[in-house]
Amino acid sequence: MIELLRLVRGYVYFSAEGGFTERFLNLCKLNGINLWNVRNDGVTVEAFTLACDYSRIDAVAEKSGMTVKTLREKGVKNFIYRHKLRLGAFFGLLISCGIVLFLSGCIWSVNVAEKEGVKAGDFTKTLEELGVKPGARKSKINISAVQEQVMEKHPELMWVSLNIFGGRAELEYSLVEKKSENPDKKIRSNVVAAKRGLVTLVECYGGTPVVREGQYVAEGSMLISAVVKNADGSETVAGASGKVFAKTENEIHSSCARKRNLQLVSSLQPYYGIYFFGLTIPVGRNINGDGKVSAEIPVKGNETPLPVGILRYEQRKISDAEVVVGEEQCLLTSLFEAVELKRKSFSDCALEKVSYAVETSEKTVSVRADIVCVEDISERKELNIEKTDTF
Repeated sequence: MIELLRLVRGYVYFSAEGGFTERFLNLCKLNGINLWNVRNDGVTVEAFTLACDYSRIDAVAEKSGMTVKTLREKGVKNFIYRHKLRLGAFFGLLISCGIVLFLSGCIWSVNVAEKEGVKAGDFTKTLEELGVKPGARKSKINISAVQEQVMEKHPELMWVSLNIFGGRAELEYSLVEKKSENPDKKIRSNVVAAKRGLVTLVECYGGTPVVREGQYVAEGSMLISAVVKNADGSETVAGASGKVFAKTENEIHSSCARKRNLQLVSSLQPYYGIYFFGLTIPVGRNINGDGKVSAEIPVKGNETPLPVGILRYEQRKISDAEVVVGEEQCLLTSLFEAVELKRKSFSDCALEKVSYAVETSEKTVSVRADIVCVEDISERKELNIEKTDTF
């Protein structure tokens, strides 16, 4: 610490000879001139002293009959004096300090908390529209206003909090809890058949069942009635609810055309660009129109991506062409579509039998799937009861 203070104030390494060395050292002590690392051989004195004390040492040397000679000078003041003509270094230092001050007031990265079932990219896009993005000035961001506008644009949010730590902006939020939508039993409704089938099981939760196991029902026929008989013989209308499982026969179709108009995509030579705090600088020529960013390579500091890096743009040429597809390929495409449609449409059903039939023509190849399964065919149908005035 002492060495640092001496360097800031400046110090001189000197020699004194030709007189009385002991008198010289005593006079320095009496006049408050601080010396250190003194070497005295009886003829010559070599020592260090502060620059401010060295300016008073000539009077002491004259009284003791000695000649003082400067050997070396060090310190901030001396350094500035020796480099006063190097203006480039001075301005470079000023520019570097200005860049550091400017970048310290910018947003470097924006992080959005990820949660299950939430697309964080939607919130990131909203923040960019509101000015919260890499390169934005922190002093120009109104955190309260941004939070209010994010809540307005995303009604699914319960609360939102935008925090800025150094050059990093973080968005935290909580979603509105969705209540499970259960059928309201107070609604007056019947349960009818959504499709025809052979009833295999009746589960009645409310109302009066009008069908039984082994009975064949048509589409739209009543399965559970909203009318309930009371113990005294009277009848009341309530909300019917329940499940009715039936064996149903279904068909799904898929087809594939042998001649198709397709868009052929061919890749062209990519080009690159540099991005710096939201500013994109293309490198090279973009001959074939705008390209799409296919890769983003950021510079990382301590595993944290910085808003500086390289962009790789991919260019593609699209052309229309009529393509003739072979029969085997058409068959595989139609069969795949039929299987995928079966999986999506009958995922909650118990499959008993599935058979496929293929039909070919000059233009198309079609696949028909016959499916026998057990499924819930119940469907609630609300009653329209008109009120009448009695006199």
